[in-house]
Amino acid sequence: MREQIYTLPSIIDDGRCDSYLELLDEVRVNSRDVILNFEKVAKITAPGWAILNCISDSVFEHRRDIETRNIFLKKDLKKHIEKILGPRKKQIISMNEMSFEDDENLISGAVCAIAPSFVEKIDQKYFQLLSEEKKWYVRLMLNELMQNSVDHSTSERYFFYAGINDGDFLFGVCDMGVSIPAKLEQKYAYENDQAYLLKSLELGIGTRRVRSGGLGLNHMFEILKKQKGRLVIISRNAQLRKYFARRKTQTSKLKHALRGTWCMAQIPIEGGLK
Repeated sequence: MREQIYTLPSIIDDGRCDSYLELLDEVRVNSRDVILNFEKVAKITAPGWAILNCISDSVFEHRRDIETRNIFLKKDLKKHIEKILGPRKKQIISMNEMSFEDDENLISGAVCAIAPSFVEKIDQKYFQLLSEEKKWYVRLMLNELMQNSVDHSTSERYFFYAGINDGDFLFGVCDMGVSIPAKLEQKYAYENDQAYLLKSLELGIGTRRVRSGGLGLNHMFEILKKQKGRLVIISRNAQLRKYFARRKTQTSKLKHALRGTWCMAQIPIEGGLK
């Protein structure tokens, strides 16, 4: 059977997501083996680790064989990549095995439940970097994103992360469940998925069916606006990127659809890293 080789970008993060979505499309649609070439990869940020976990789960779900090559990262990073993306038998990798922590990053996941202990661990790990106000905002937003994933995701498992990169604090939640547009189109009629993502940020708009109420993405939007942060939402056929410090919004159609939602945020750290 012919193999498909994917060369990953130099930085695995929340940018250039079409390359990851092409890989997920390959895993979902075709039956050929997949080889991930890490030759160019020099850095993996916190959202990048969560995305790699999503790829790992998709590989297992679709019973694909996968191989990693040319990993020139530190020994502990190489070992973890080979654990989550290397050959495996017919069992899914546990959340404990998929969790990862180093000096900068904290990545974990849950099954059909929120994980308040993860938010508590953020307080302990990054207590010197974030003000009490910022820590409160991060707790609020992560808890809401976790609850959203639990309420709407049919994939059961989802991943969340925190980390630091270039003077910014990164955090977010990634799931491979029902997308935001798929939820909202049950209530509203818009011309494309970009419009649905913009709609999801409006006050009073929600995607939940199981539990009413909640703070919603609008509250997250307002907090990140106040903090001059950044918000990236990728769901089904669209992506939305808001750069609040520059007052810039970008929406675009994806070349490959995401069966799920990746909601990724960042806020600046006061005074840079200590």
